[in-house]
Amino acid sequence: MKSIKAKWSGEYPNLCSGQWSISIDGVDIFGMDFTFSKMGTYGRYKSWEFNDDGDEEWHEDIRGRKLEGWIISKKGSAVLSAIAKHDITLTEEETEDLFNKISACDFRHGSCGGCI
Repeated sequence: MKSIKAKWSGEYPNLCSGQWSISIDGVDIFGMDFTFSKMGTYGRYKSWEFNDDGDEEWHEDIRGRKLEGWIISKKGSAVLSAIAKHDITLTEEETEDLFNKISACDFRHGSCGGCI
């Protein structure tokens, strides 16, 4: 099993501003597609908006793509293409591990409230 690491550099109060860092067996995978970008993985996300009174209102919902749908999505295929350019092949189990590690740090714009 390959050593897979995934990290999003954005954090409060600017969670939505950052860069993805993905490495497999110590090989760094980078790309312009991974800057300032949510990955679209399936999960429970919070977001906020101002209501009519000007007060902040938080919402929680479940959205995104599960593993199979993510693999064929624009983001999933971009990640897997970047990995393939480094001549790295992932087994099904390793692809699922990559997905889970990306999903653990995935975000949605407005999910941290730093811009309130």
